[in-house]
Amino acid sequence: MNLVLRHVLLVLLASVILLATAPAFAEFSTEPPPGPATPLVTVVEKLGQTIPLDLPFVDDAGKSVKLGDYFTGKRPVILQLGYYGCPMLCTLVSEGMANSLRQLTLKPGDEVEVLYISIDPREKPALAAEKKASIVRVWNQPGADKALHLLTGTEKDIRRLTEAVGFQYQWVESAQQFAHPAVLAVLSPEGKLTRYLYGVTYDPTTLRLSLVESADGKVGSSTDRFILTCFQYDGKQGKYAVMATRLLQAASLVTVATLSTVIFMFFRWERRRQHKLNAQAT
Repeated sequence: MNLVLRHVLLVLLASVILLATAPAFAEFSTEPPPGPATPLVTVVEKLGQTIPLDLPFVDDAGKSVKLGDYFTGKRPVILQLGYYGCPMLCTLVSEGMANSLRQLTLKPGDEVEVLYISIDPREKPALAAEKKASIVRVWNQPGADKALHLLTGTEKDIRRLTEAVGFQYQWVESAQQFAHPAVLAVLSPEGKLTRYLYGVTYDPTTLRLSLVESADGKVGSSTDRFILTCFQYDGKQGKYAVMATRLLQAASLVTVATLSTVIFMFFRWERRRQHKLNAQAT
């Protein structure tokens, strides 16, 4: 019976060790699968690439600016690409973003900056200022008006930016509208693309952690940085999900230590018992 128990314990120990040392996540390729050509309305993610910071635009006050003016190495930037005359989708995206930002404790202008750049070269600063006012009302936080920047530009510069971001769109003549994706891009304080968030509503926790991650932990609290060690961005769900496998691995390591202790104690008890029996036999 003791021999059977010994074998059972050894098998359990080996199984737990295998589980604990297995890769946390299966490797996957970021390359697009083979198939038809990429459609004109989509997002081709360019994570890790830096957008051209020398591009000139005009802000909502009519002032000439460059993209680099908003990337000072101090705070992450949320970028929305769309157009101010959009009848529905762009408004849903910007209001979804503002609603989420309103629930965060990150300080507008100090810990987060927002750029909304029009893809329509015909739009002018007056329309940008009008759209900005509506977004600020939804954001409804002190400093939101200074942290939010709506820019307009030329066709050439708009195209350079959208190509750098991987934002593909097209003009639909029959509808007199732009067809475009619903997405936000999160960029590092230096202008590097770090995350894409899709849809028209954005989970506040996902948005916050995306910003903390983008800034390499330079914004947010120590709690946020700790949470990032236990959460992993799930591209399929579009949010940060608990890294269940890693948590399971941690639990497995604890189990390994416990089983090792039990086996050690069992073998020591077994040696003492055998020693006692041998002593009695002599």
